[in-house]
Amino acid sequence: MVSYFRVYPYFKYYLIIMNRSKTPIRIAIADSHVMFRQAITETIEHTKDIEVVLQANDGKDLSEKLEHAKILPDVCIIDVSMPKENGWRVLQQLSNKWQFIRFIIVTSLQGASVAKTVFKYGGQGYVCKNSSIQELQLAIQKVYKNEVYIPNNVHGHSCISTLSNNKTILNNQEMQFLEYCCEEYTYKEIGEKMFLSQRTVEAYRDTLLSKLNIRSRTGLVVYAIRNGIVPLQD
Repeated sequence: MVSYFRVYPYFKYYLIIMNRSKTPIRIAIADSHVMFRQAITETIEHTKDIEVVLQANDGKDLSEKLEHAKILPDVCIIDVSMPKENGWRVLQQLSNKWQFIRFIIVTSLQGASVAKTVFKYGGQGYVCKNSSIQELQLAIQKVYKNEVYIPNNVHGHSCISTLSNNKTILNNQEMQFLEYCCEEYTYKEIGEKMFLSQRTVEAYRDTLLSKLNIRSRTGLVVYAIRNGIVPLQD
């Protein structure tokens, strides 16, 4: 017989899912700009079917608030351009831990490569920062129904088809290594930041070069930027 205490956490999420049709869509917003969060909250709360239950400054703040939340959101809206963190790594960590929550990325970047990166690291959709509040509401409603949302100007079917054939998933340390590669650090300095030896860091490099079929560090940087793993600053 399965222990009640082992089943309880999953039973809690089961109840959340069963009650979704009876309650407004609960959302969380993670963005470093207070005015942006307040503007979305004030606008969305005029609707009857969406409710803001949590606000956070960044990924770390969001993670901590989710841990202690009495009411979990159905959908999290995350600005990928975080001042102290890699937003894609935050998305990967949160989506792995909170598998019953849907994630929408807000970014100034556009295109098929962004959509692929969102899906690759656990998101269900993305909207551009210049989108209307109506488009954001539509994205929330779609991902809440276990659908995906891609802006109309992106070829969604192509993105999803390409994604399904792309099995290259990077772990947290590989993503962190890529982030440092895009800055002017030597491999020794990267090792110090990651608390690893230079030899281990060089092994990460060789593994990524082989995994991604890339020949040089420059190629790794280009890959990271093209795929939105290390977004260009807004």
